[in-house]
Amino acid sequence: MASVSYKARLFVVVGEQSLYRDASIRSFSVAGGTAKDVDLNSTNDTNLLFALEQAKSKKNITLVKTPSDDDFDAILSGLFQAKTKFGLNFDVYASYTGKSWLQIVHFFGEEASLSNQPVRIGAGKKLALKVECNFPKADFKRGVQKDGKWIDDEDWIR
Repeated sequence: MASVSYKARLFVVVGEQSLYRDASIRSFSVAGGTAKDVDLNSTNDTNLLFALEQAKSKKNITLVKTPSDDDFDAILSGLFQAKTKFGLNFDVYASYTGKSWLQIVHFFGEEASLSNQPVRIGAGKKLALKVECNFPKADFKRGVQKDGKWIDDEDWIR
């Protein structure tokens, strides 16, 4: 039996211009929460969902993302400097077989903002960008998507 593998993506949507960027996420944490940092290379479903519940209730999440080859890191810095609100979407995928990936969580924060200037941390292959987000309202859906709908959530199955 293969062990579970996880990966996550951050999607940021800004205003009516439909500025849409995404990036791979290595880990995340919640300021003021009791959950530890969630390293996607060494977590499990329970720890992951517990930390996301805390992000929802504490109204913040700190993401550690891989450096971008495109302009996404610069866009994040610009969002902080301009104090721009944006839609935050954080999607988590799992592979239970080692072959295919299933989206198991869609976390979304409305009217999100960056609480601090994104900063580079680490060096070499461990170089990353730390992005601290706040939001007045957040929620997440969990389960598995089928035909673009979440199979465990009645509201999304209409």
